[in-house]
Amino acid sequence: MFIAVLTSVVARGTLVPFVARRLNIPMRVHDRRPWELSVRVGREPTGARGHRVADRADGMALGELQIGDDAGVTLLVRDGDALQPDPDVELRAVGRLLILAEPDRDPALSATFAAGPSGR
Repeated sequence: MFIAVLTSVVARGTLVPFVARRLNIPMRVHDRRPWELSVRVGREPTGARGHRVADRADGMALGELQIGDDAGVTLLVRDGDALQPDPDVELRAVGRLLILAEPDRDPALSATFAAGPSGR
């Protein structure tokens, strides 16, 4: 049994990239991050949503972002680093925000963070 599992793992690990290259299927290598943030809660936080910083917000201070008084940025991630969501921190289009808001606010927030004209 051990030999079968070992053979299966080795075969998949070497065959998948080979077959993908032969079939011109793009594969991306993701950098491993040395630290992962994981929080377990008793109920699903219905108002927690991750958003990419839109091109039009690039260079703005977080405090200038119009998300309403009933929504709050709980985490800002840029270049793999977690930044404290201070109102003076400058946003970059490569960043992501974790926002807590009432679930009915999700369409408005999604519109705020939708990709700009460049389509990124």
